[in-house]
Amino acid sequence: MAGLPLSRDYLAFNHCNSRRMKASFGWLRRSSRPGNRSKQSSAVRWPIAADNDHWTSSSSTCRHHIIEEYSPERDRHEKCNAQRLTLRPVQKPLSMEQMLRYSALFTLSIGMAAVVSAQEKLADGTALSWNHELAVGLDSLKNGTVMVPAYTVQVFETRSNQLGDLLEKALPAAKFKKTGDVMKAENVLFPAGNATPATLVATTSEDKKAGAAMLHIAVLHGDTVVPQTPAMVSAMRDLSVRMNKAVVQEQIDAQKKKLEKSTGKTESAVKTQDKAQGKLTKAQKEMEKISKEKLDLQKEHNVMEKDIALQNERWANSQDPKDLKKLTKAREKITKNESKLASTLKDESKTQSDIAKYTEAVPDATKTREDKASDQADVQRNVDALQRKLESVR
Repeated sequence: MAGLPLSRDYLAFNHCNSRRMKASFGWLRRSSRPGNRSKQSSAVRWPIAADNDHWTSSSSTCRHHIIEEYSPERDRHEKCNAQRLTLRPVQKPLSMEQMLRYSALFTLSIGMAAVVSAQEKLADGTALSWNHELAVGLDSLKNGTVMVPAYTVQVFETRSNQLGDLLEKALPAAKFKKTGDVMKAENVLFPAGNATPATLVATTSEDKKAGAAMLHIAVLHGDTVVPQTPAMVSAMRDLSVRMNKAVVQEQIDAQKKKLEKSTGKTESAVKTQDKAQGKLTKAQKEMEKISKEKLDLQKEHNVMEKDIALQNERWANSQDPKDLKKLTKAREKITKNESKLASTLKDESKTQSDIAKYTEAVPDATKTREDKASDQADVQRNVDALQRKLESVR
């Protein structure tokens, strides 16, 4: 018999180098039994796939997988031109726990990104940081019936109808008059230091995509347009910086007003907490005083009871008017004692009620103070961020 046939549980790869297969498979040795008429070696080997269900081949050449007999002669003499087999584990599907973990991590990452994005803006949409590039564009506008060369500057986080006020803040010496959509200011020394007064003509528009209002401005000497020079472009850029800084300054002023109110609320909450704590401390001290007074009255009452019992016994034995007088006097004393004790118990009950009330009030006041202080800190952080934003506008 040329060789032992493989059972269908074992797989041989046709045209594959047996030495490479030996590195990836286990080999078994089976001794020939008596009666076998094999003329070959008494030991026959055949490959057994190691964990056949969990390994796959990445070879694109060795595709003819058949069950055949193992031949040592073929092992020694035949050469395989196939690519080397690369055995790799089959990727098992993710467990439910792994999928939930990855899903949670993905959701968390999205949530953190949303938080970071939310922290970049206030509730009214005010950005807390500056991430714009200021540039001056060359444009034209209509002055009366004539189109004249002009410059375009961007002012972010504002509307076109607010540019007039911002322009006057940036150029306080200029007095603009509006006719229709055109603003005009005469006898303006622009750029600063220029000895020749100029006339500034401006119109506005909006770039909603960029989130900016556009100021189109021309500089005239009489009816002559001032030439577009690097110095004029630099002056326009400086104008853009001042107008954008004016916008950010308005944002800072609004937050400072809010900070002032928030600070007042925090101070009021601190006073409320201190007041509640003071009342609690006072009530606790009053309770200590009442407790001591009650204890003294109770001790005094016990002594008086014993004295009354003694005087009553004397009077019963002697029937002496003097002993009766002493008994009467002792009873009067214990009556006063009981009256004081009743008043003390009443004060104790009221003080206990006050302690319970202020004990509840102090934590509430503390929480209110902490909330107000947290709000104040948030507004302060906004002011600080806007201050940094103002410094970044350049």
